[in-house]
Amino acid sequence: MRPVAVIPAKNEEKKLPYTLTTLKKLNLSKIIVIVNGCNDRTLEAALAQGPPVEVIYFPEALGYDVPRAIGAAYALDLGALGVLFIDADMTGPLEGILEDILQGITENTDMALVNCYPHITFRDSFVSFTLFFRELLNRKLGLFHKIGLASPSHGPHAISNNFLKNIPLAALAKPPVSMALASLQNLIIKVHAAFPHISLGSTIRNFDHAEKISHTIIGDCLEALNIVKGTKISRSYLNMTYDGYDSLRRFDILDDVFKRKRELVIFRG
Repeated sequence: MRPVAVIPAKNEEKKLPYTLTTLKKLNLSKIIVIVNGCNDRTLEAALAQGPPVEVIYFPEALGYDVPRAIGAAYALDLGALGVLFIDADMTGPLEGILEDILQGITENTDMALVNCYPHITFRDSFVSFTLFFRELLNRKLGLFHKIGLASPSHGPHAISNNFLKNIPLAALAKPPVSMALASLQNLIIKVHAAFPHISLGSTIRNFDHAEKISHTIIGDCLEALNIVKGTKISRSYLNMTYDGYDSLRRFDILDDVFKRKRELVIFRG
Protein backbone atom coordinates (compact mmCIF):
# COMPACT_ATOMS: atom_id res chain seq x y z
CA MET A 1 0.00 0.00 0.00
CA ARG A 2 1.19 3.52 -0.81
CA PRO A 3 2.06 5.89 2.09
CA VAL A 4 -0.69 7.41 4.19
CA ALA A 5 -0.88 10.85 5.77
CA VAL A 6 -1.70 11.34 9.44
CA ILE A 7 -3.08 14.71 10.58
CA PRO A 8 -3.85 15.55 14.22
CA ALA A 9 -6.77 18.00 14.28
CA LYS A 10 -8.28 19.83 17.24
CA ASN A 11 -10.64 22.72 16.45
CA GLU A 12 -9.28 23.24 12.93
CA GLU A 13 -12.49 23.46 10.88
CA LYS A 14 -11.27 26.59 9.04
CA LYS A 15 -7.73 25.54 8.14
CA LEU A 16 -8.10 21.77 7.76
CA PRO A 17 -9.83 21.90 4.32
CA TYR A 18 -6.84 23.78 2.86
CA THR A 19 -4.39 21.22 4.22
CA LEU A 20 -6.50 18.32 2.97
CA THR A 21 -6.78 19.89 -0.50
CA THR A 22 -2.97 19.93 -0.70
CA LEU A 23 -2.68 16.34 0.51
CA LYS A 24 -5.22 15.06 -2.03
CA LYS A 25 -2.81 16.11 -4.80
CA LEU A 26 -0.19 13.64 -3.53
CA ASN A 27 0.23 9.94 -4.22
CA LEU A 28 -1.27 8.77 -0.93
CA SER A 29 -3.47 5.75 -0.31
CA LYS A 30 -5.29 7.34 2.63
CA ILE A 31 -5.41 10.62 4.51
CA ILE A 32 -6.13 9.89 8.16
CA VAL A 33 -7.36 12.79 10.28
CA ILE A 34 -7.22 12.21 14.04
CA VAL A 35 -10.05 14.44 15.24
CA ASN A 36 -9.80 14.87 19.00
CA GLY A 37 -11.16 17.16 21.69
CA CYS A 38 -13.08 19.37 19.26
CA ASN A 39 -15.94 21.73 20.02
CA ASP A 40 -16.29 22.97 16.45
CA ARG A 41 -17.07 21.31 13.10
CA THR A 42 -13.64 19.80 12.40
CA LEU A 43 -15.20 16.34 11.95
CA GLU A 44 -17.67 17.61 9.37
CA ALA A 45 -14.94 19.60 7.58
CA ALA A 46 -12.82 16.45 7.25
CA LEU A 47 -15.62 14.19 6.06
CA ALA A 48 -16.79 16.76 3.51
CA GLN A 49 -13.57 16.15 1.58
CA GLY A 50 -14.58 12.58 0.72
CA PRO A 51 -12.16 9.74 -0.16
CA PRO A 52 -9.36 9.09 0.48
CA VAL A 53 -9.97 10.96 3.75
CA GLU A 54 -10.75 8.88 6.82
CA VAL A 55 -11.32 10.15 10.36
CA ILE A 56 -10.39 8.50 13.64
CA TYR A 57 -12.51 10.25 16.24
CA PHE A 58 -11.90 10.87 19.93
CA PRO A 59 -14.29 13.05 21.95
CA GLU A 60 -11.50 13.93 24.36
CA ALA A 61 -8.28 15.82 23.60
CA LEU A 62 -5.33 13.47 23.18
CA GLY A 63 -2.59 16.04 23.75
CA TYR A 64 0.35 16.97 21.55
CA ASP A 65 1.79 14.23 19.33
CA VAL A 66 -0.26 11.36 20.79
CA PRO A 67 -2.47 11.35 17.66
CA ARG A 68 0.65 10.67 15.58
CA ALA A 69 1.27 7.41 17.44
CA ILE A 70 -2.35 6.31 17.04
CA GLY A 71 -2.36 7.15 13.34
CA ALA A 72 0.94 5.34 12.83
CA ALA A 73 -0.40 2.20 14.50
CA TYR A 74 -3.43 2.27 12.20
CA ALA A 75 -1.18 2.79 9.18
CA LEU A 76 0.97 -0.17 10.19
CA ASP A 77 -2.10 -2.38 10.45
CA LEU A 78 -3.06 -1.27 6.95
CA GLY A 79 0.36 -2.25 5.61
CA ALA A 80 1.24 1.29 4.52
CA LEU A 81 4.59 1.89 2.83
CA GLY A 82 5.12 4.76 5.27
CA VAL A 83 3.49 7.69 7.03
CA LEU A 84 3.53 11.41 6.31
CA PHE A 85 2.86 13.58 9.36
CA ILE A 86 1.55 17.12 8.98
CA ASP A 87 -0.37 19.44 11.29
CA ALA A 88 -3.90 20.45 10.34
CA ASP A 89 -3.06 24.18 10.34
CA MET A 90 -0.09 23.99 7.95
CA THR A 91 -1.64 25.80 4.99
CA GLY A 92 1.51 27.09 3.28
CA PRO A 93 2.59 26.13 -0.28
CA LEU A 94 3.84 22.73 0.81
CA GLU A 95 2.99 20.37 -2.07
CA GLY A 96 6.53 20.20 -3.44
CA ILE A 97 8.05 19.83 0.03
CA LEU A 98 5.69 16.99 0.88
CA GLU A 99 6.50 15.24 -2.40
CA ASP A 100 10.21 15.47 -1.55
CA ILE A 101 9.89 13.84 1.87
CA LEU A 102 7.56 11.16 0.54
CA GLN A 103 10.13 10.42 -2.14
CA GLY A 104 12.69 10.12 0.64
CA ILE A 105 10.96 7.21 2.33
CA THR A 106 10.76 5.37 -0.99
CA GLU A 107 14.52 5.76 -1.43
CA ASN A 108 15.86 4.06 1.68
CA THR A 109 15.31 6.89 4.20
CA ASP A 110 13.53 5.84 7.38
CA MET A 111 12.84 9.33 8.74
CA ALA A 112 12.65 12.12 6.17
CA LEU A 113 12.72 15.58 7.75
CA VAL A 114 12.18 19.18 6.72
CA ASN A 115 14.71 21.73 7.97
CA CYS A 116 12.57 24.68 9.04
CA TYR A 117 15.63 26.77 9.93
CA PRO A 118 17.65 26.44 6.71
CA HIS A 119 19.36 29.84 6.94
CA ILE A 120 21.05 31.81 9.70
CA THR A 121 18.71 34.65 10.52
CA PHE A 122 17.96 36.75 13.57
CA ARG A 123 16.39 34.65 16.31
CA ASP A 124 15.18 35.95 19.63
CA SER A 125 16.50 34.37 22.82
CA PHE A 126 13.30 32.34 23.25
CA VAL A 127 13.72 30.52 19.93
CA SER A 128 17.48 30.23 20.33
CA PHE A 129 17.09 28.42 23.67
CA THR A 130 14.81 25.81 22.11
CA LEU A 131 17.16 25.35 19.17
CA PHE A 132 20.06 24.89 21.60
CA PHE A 133 18.52 21.66 22.86
CA ARG A 134 17.64 20.49 19.38
CA GLU A 135 21.25 21.02 18.35
CA LEU A 136 22.49 19.32 21.52
CA LEU A 137 20.46 16.21 20.72
CA ASN A 138 21.38 16.15 17.03
CA ARG A 139 25.08 16.45 17.89
CA LYS A 140 24.82 13.70 20.51
CA LEU A 141 23.24 11.45 17.88
CA GLY A 142 26.03 12.26 15.43
CA LEU A 143 23.49 13.73 13.02
CA PHE A 144 24.10 17.46 13.19
CA HIS A 145 26.40 17.50 10.17
CA LYS A 146 23.61 15.83 8.17
CA ILE A 147 20.39 17.36 9.45
CA GLY A 148 21.43 20.56 11.22
CA LEU A 149 18.62 21.83 13.47
CA ALA A 150 15.90 19.72 11.86
CA SER A 151 13.57 17.87 14.21
CA PRO A 152 10.45 15.71 13.86
CA SER A 153 8.90 18.10 16.40
CA HIS A 154 8.83 20.84 13.79
CA GLY A 155 7.34 20.78 10.33
CA PRO A 156 6.07 17.93 8.16
CA HIS A 157 8.07 14.71 8.12
CA ALA A 158 7.68 11.12 6.99
CA ILE A 159 8.69 7.71 8.30
CA SER A 160 9.12 4.42 6.47
CA ASN A 161 7.43 1.07 6.98
CA ASN A 162 10.79 -0.13 8.33
CA PHE A 163 10.56 2.58 11.00
CA LEU A 164 7.00 1.53 11.87
CA LYS A 165 8.11 -2.06 12.37
CA ASN A 166 11.27 -1.39 14.39
CA ILE A 167 10.59 1.59 16.65
CA PRO A 168 8.03 1.46 19.51
CA LEU A 169 5.10 3.43 18.13
CA ALA A 170 4.41 5.06 21.50
CA ALA A 171 7.70 6.92 21.03
CA LEU A 172 6.08 8.91 18.22
CA ALA A 173 4.15 10.73 20.94
CA LYS A 174 7.49 12.34 21.83
CA PRO A 175 9.08 12.99 18.42
CA PRO A 176 12.70 13.62 19.53
CA VAL A 177 12.57 10.33 21.45
CA SER A 178 11.45 8.48 18.33
CA MET A 179 14.34 10.02 16.38
CA ALA A 180 16.83 9.04 19.09
CA LEU A 181 15.60 5.44 19.13
CA ALA A 182 15.78 5.30 15.34
CA SER A 183 19.34 6.60 15.38
CA LEU A 184 20.38 4.06 18.02
CA GLN A 185 19.07 1.32 15.73
CA ASN A 186 21.01 2.77 12.78
CA LEU A 187 17.91 3.70 10.84
CA ILE A 188 18.54 6.27 8.13
CA ILE A 189 17.57 9.84 9.08
CA LYS A 190 17.94 12.60 6.51
CA VAL A 191 16.71 16.07 5.61
CA HIS A 192 14.89 15.92 2.28
CA ALA A 193 13.63 19.48 2.10
CA ALA A 194 14.22 22.95 3.52
CA PHE A 195 11.35 25.32 4.17
CA PRO A 196 11.37 28.34 6.49
CA HIS A 197 9.14 28.09 9.54
CA ILE A 198 7.36 31.34 8.69
CA SER A 199 6.14 29.82 5.40
CA LEU A 200 4.45 26.76 6.93
CA GLY A 201 1.26 28.74 7.37
CA SER A 202 0.80 27.59 10.97
CA THR A 203 -1.57 29.51 13.21
CA ILE A 204 0.10 32.31 15.17
CA ARG A 205 -0.81 31.89 18.82
CA ASN A 206 -0.07 33.78 22.04
CA PHE A 207 3.16 33.90 24.05
CA ASP A 208 1.94 31.49 26.73
CA HIS A 209 1.24 28.84 24.11
CA ALA A 210 4.60 29.43 22.41
CA GLU A 211 6.39 29.05 25.73
CA LYS A 212 4.61 25.79 26.52
CA ILE A 213 5.38 24.39 23.08
CA SER A 214 9.02 25.36 23.57
CA HIS A 215 9.14 23.65 26.97
CA THR A 216 7.45 20.58 25.51
CA ILE A 217 10.13 20.26 22.82
CA ILE A 218 12.95 20.97 25.27
CA GLY A 219 11.65 18.35 27.70
CA ASP A 220 11.32 15.81 24.88
CA CYS A 221 14.89 16.51 23.79
CA LEU A 222 16.12 16.06 27.36
CA GLU A 223 14.34 12.71 27.58
CA ALA A 224 15.90 11.67 24.28
CA LEU A 225 19.35 12.69 25.52
CA ASN A 226 18.85 10.55 28.63
CA ILE A 227 17.97 7.58 26.45
CA VAL A 228 21.09 8.04 24.35
CA LYS A 229 23.29 8.38 27.44
CA GLY A 230 21.59 5.50 29.24
CA THR A 231 20.70 7.65 32.24
CA LYS A 232 17.48 8.14 34.22
CA ILE A 233 14.71 9.73 32.17
CA SER A 234 14.22 13.34 33.17
CA ARG A 235 12.82 16.57 31.74
CA SER A 236 15.00 18.72 34.01
CA TYR A 237 17.96 20.94 33.20
CA LEU A 238 19.76 23.22 35.66
CA ASN A 239 17.10 22.69 38.34
CA MET A 240 14.20 23.52 36.02
CA THR A 241 11.70 20.96 34.75
CA TYR A 242 10.39 21.44 31.22
CA ASP A 243 6.88 20.00 31.19
CA GLY A 244 5.15 22.27 28.69
CA TYR A 245 2.18 20.26 27.46
CA ASP A 246 3.68 16.87 28.34
CA SER A 247 1.39 16.28 31.32
CA LEU A 248 -1.63 16.71 29.01
CA ARG A 249 -0.58 13.87 26.72
CA ARG A 250 -3.09 11.03 27.10
CA PHE A 251 -0.77 8.06 27.29
CA ASP A 252 -3.54 6.17 29.09
CA ILE A 253 -5.73 6.36 25.98
CA LEU A 254 -2.76 5.50 23.75
CA ASP A 255 -2.05 2.43 25.88
CA ASP A 256 -5.69 1.34 25.70
CA VAL A 257 -5.64 1.68 21.90
CA PHE A 258 -2.44 -0.35 21.61
CA LYS A 259 -3.79 -3.06 23.90
CA ARG A 260 -7.08 -3.18 21.96
CA LYS A 261 -8.99 -2.18 25.07
CA ARG A 262 -10.45 0.71 23.13
CA GLU A 263 -11.88 0.32 19.66
CA LEU A 264 -11.14 3.06 17.17
CA VAL A 265 -14.12 5.07 15.96
CA ILE A 266 -13.50 5.43 12.23
CA PHE A 267 -15.51 7.56 9.80
CA ARG A 268 -14.95 7.31 6.06
CA GLY A 269 -15.70 10.32 3.88
